[in-house]
Amino acid sequence: MSVYQRYSNWYIDFYANGKRVREKVTYDGIPDHKVSKRMADRALEIRKAQIIEGNFKLPNQRIKKTLFVDLAKEYLIYSRANKKSYTRDEQSIKNLSKSFSGKSLDQISPFDIERYKIERKKVVSNRGNQIKESTINRELSCLKNMFNKATDWEMAENNPVNKVKLFKEKPEPIRPISDPEFNALYNEANINLKPILIIAINTGLRLREILNLKWDDIEFNHRYLNVREAKNNELRNIPLNDVVFETIKKIRMHTNSEYVFCKTNGNPIKSIKTAFENAKRRSGVKCRFHDLRHTFASRLVMGGADLVTTQQLLGHKSLAMTLRYS
Repeated sequence: MSVYQRYSNWYIDFYANGKRVREKVTYDGIPDHKVSKRMADRALEIRKAQIIEGNFKLPNQRIKKTLFVDLAKEYLIYSRANKKSYTRDEQSIKNLSKSFSGKSLDQISPFDIERYKIERKKVVSNRGNQIKESTINRELSCLKNMFNKATDWEMAENNPVNKVKLFKEKPEPIRPISDPEFNALYNEANINLKPILIIAINTGLRLREILNLKWDDIEFNHRYLNVREAKNNELRNIPLNDVVFETIKKIRMHTNSEYVFCKTNGNPIKSIKTAFENAKRRSGVKCRFHDLRHTFASRLVMGGADLVTTQQLLGHKSLAMTLRYS
């Protein structure tokens, strides 16, 4: 049994007749946000007494309507505390909210979600590109996880996303970047982007892993770095060649932040999208940032590295992913 606060409201959490009950504390004539913890404690004591005396009747087990916007708030709190993909969830929910924010969870049907897929596919980005099916799949996966949590939290009775098929995604093409292309891209990059490009093509780190790097992750004496934010949640060590080692040392001379890549206030850089797109436009090189990782892996294999070593350096969970480079 417990008392807890969610936003400005107080709730009591207890078991009765083997059933868990979570109840919002309300008092006649008192606005919900004016209810105090002392009042909530008193409400819990009343429930305890009713249960002991056998006078407590379980409320109607039908789940109270929850708005999508309320679930979104709760899920983002959960995501920030438990998931490394919080930023992606935040963006996905921003897009999902455009279609579902006016609905309660019981009003969102598989048909509504199918319609979201179709309408979302018609959207054109600010750069004139059609939204990718893989992006829509990530948004639907986020929505599915939201409903899974909603059922756990007794906000929803079922998950309508379970009845919706995701788009079938084609395997991501491997597109190594040639030396002339990288040089052109690097020459057009701004001063903050240049070292990120150097690290990416020489270590194979994912962009998120690079931006999350802290100075504590760098072993200068032994010339390697630790990846603590790996996608599969495992620690891996990446050796530093001369180019990367010298690049990192130069960065170290100009920052006091705990993060290797940071803003002037010391906070970590969250995105390089604009800088990278500008460098691509000026250089004429058509690529994705992830292609730098492909380039690193391809160079490893062509240089004679075995696939197991390549798998370990890339942080692939299965060898099947690494086999593409063979």
